[in-house]
Amino acid sequence: MWKFEVSTLLREVIHPKPSIVEALKLSLRGDAADVVRRFGTYRNVDDIVGTLDGIYSNVEASEIVLSQYYNANQGDRENVAAWGCRLEDLLDRANTKK
Repeated sequence: MWKFEVSTLLREVIHPKPSIVEALKLSLRGDAADVVRRFGTYRNVDDIVGTLDGIYSNVEASEIVLSQYYNANQGDRENVAAWGCRLEDLLDRANTKK
């Protein structure tokens, strides 16, 4: 969700990039904030997002994620909307991995 929000801010071109970098840094907590703090003050948004993506992104191969998609079943207590969102997430993860 965080990565989506940052991408949206960058795409809209409403705010200057230095403001986005500042907001990005302030939004982070815990280990992610420590990683970015170690960068110092002269990193751009792409560097920060790329590094965090490398650390926190899913490392499963696209074939595994696609297999999970094809084998997914709706849970007993899962409503249709939640199941649909879960399927879309799996497909998006597979697509991101190409």
